[in-house]
Amino acid sequence: MSLKINVFELASIGALLCSSDVISTLSQVSFEMQPNIYSVIYGEGIFNNLVSIVLVECIDEQLKNDFSDKDKVDWVSIFSMVWRFVGYISISIAIGFLSGCLSSLLFKYVRCINGSPAIETVLIFVWAIITYHITEIMTFTSGVVCLFTCGMTMGHYTWYNLSS
Repeated sequence: MSLKINVFELASIGALLCSSDVISTLSQVSFEMQPNIYSVIYGEGIFNNLVSIVLVECIDEQLKNDFSDKDKVDWVSIFSMVWRFVGYISISIAIGFLSGCLSSLLFKYVRCINGSPAIETVLIFVWAIITYHITEIMTFTSGVVCLFTCGMTMGHYTWYNLSS
């Protein structure tokens, strides 16, 4: 009995295993003693997980769309997967940035929502979750990357438009 393993399935497993958990490293570094090292390790862990999630999505999409001989890997399928990966990342970052900027404009010009910190907090969470779900509905974007970009943009721009 021979075991046939698909190259793209092996790549998917490899992408999942590459997103190593940084919790053990972060438990050894104190934020109070070394905030820069802690931030770099934490950011690297987040970035590593985002890339791994998008890579697995691209490999799964390639497995669904590749109707040729699955045991052979040709350059067309590799370039197709790389192109899909770059497209997923780019479109997700663009949608997340646009959503974060729209959130900033909403909190700047619609002053009736700036009365209560509780309302502002709920609206920020709802805005981010809606952005995540909209991009997850689209088949050519990654909701996690979009949510991360939206959160960074909202943290940078929307922060200045919140009530004290």
